[in-house]
Amino acid sequence: MEKNPDLRLQLDPAVHDLSVTAISVLQRGEIPYASNKYPVGFMTDFSTDHRQVICGEETRHNSSHGGGYGHVMLLNLRNLVEPVSRGDLISAFDPDYPPLCYACDDARTQGGVVIWCHNGRGMEVPVAAALGKLDAFNLFDPCWKEKEYDLWYLLLNCGIHLPASTGSDWFICSNNRVYVQTGESFNYESWLRGLQAGRTFITNGPALLFEVEGQAPGSTLDAAPSSGRLSTRVEWTTHYLLNRIEIVADGQIVHSRTLSQQAEQREGVWEVDVPSEQDGWLAARAYGESRDSFDQPVYAHTSPVYIGTGRPPSAVKEAATFFQQAIDDAHVQIRDYARFTKDEQREEVLHLFAAGRKVYEDLLG
Repeated sequence: MEKNPDLRLQLDPAVHDLSVTAISVLQRGEIPYASNKYPVGFMTDFSTDHRQVICGEETRHNSSHGGGYGHVMLLNLRNLVEPVSRGDLISAFDPDYPPLCYACDDARTQGGVVIWCHNGRGMEVPVAAALGKLDAFNLFDPCWKEKEYDLWYLLLNCGIHLPASTGSDWFICSNNRVYVQTGESFNYESWLRGLQAGRTFITNGPALLFEVEGQAPGSTLDAAPSSGRLSTRVEWTTHYLLNRIEIVADGQIVHSRTLSQQAEQREGVWEVDVPSEQDGWLAARAYGESRDSFDQPVYAHTSPVYIGTGRPPSAVKEAATFFQQAIDDAHVQIRDYARFTKDEQREEVLHLFAAGRKVYEDLLG
């Protein structure tokens, strides 16, 4: 474990050029996490006008009896949300209670920001997302996990607005970071507002900017042009060479550009129209065969621009059906295998999952 966290927090933001550095309190058995020495909140001793350091919390649940609720990152807290962990992360006898949605509610009551983090397979993610408990969805942490992108795309296809976020785990063990447009002034509050608004792209190197009809990620276009087509613009700059730029609509690639000349592999602008026939979302992503200093393929992905045409999206049926089945599977795990100290706790969790399932059921009409 880290032996000198104070020095690390003084150096890492400057060395890695981080405007915002977030560490987290975490409980996992008897592991003595270095970050647990700090109280949650803004860390004045390590922050400057240009580099903000804060301590948040990762609240989580793992389970050896088949899946777990997942992991959630809580930022902008005034008080620690308890319990920090539950289930097998504490002991073989600790109950699988309370659910993570309760932690999300506690954080929100404090004015906190909730990010689902690096565990897309968590049973509770479709429930927390459907019930509006989340502000963003962590991806690419600490490397590109295709399963998490699939889940994120499906959640977006259900009409759930979830900005892309990311982060380096275990101090700086990767170069993954989220870039947030804050407007004219930068501080921790403006950074959080930009994150919640979805004005973000995630990357391990390349800078990737995206617009639809002149609107940046996080925006919603309430009316499509009479032409039935939307103008998009992608701009990129990178040190490591890129090989492909893609525009994704509702999880499907609608335009792809191969970059073969070294000049355009480093920077360029691409403008292309895409059809607009139904509600949905558009985003840009880029990747290359080059690897960064942590031996990860270079990659970037923007948050979506949301499209509202008044015509229901065709992708919603498959996505909502997927999450209904996922919640049904979780119901069996909770009913038959999860551990609680009393039956009322089990019924609470089952009721919560049923409420999430109804959201997807209603999407199917």
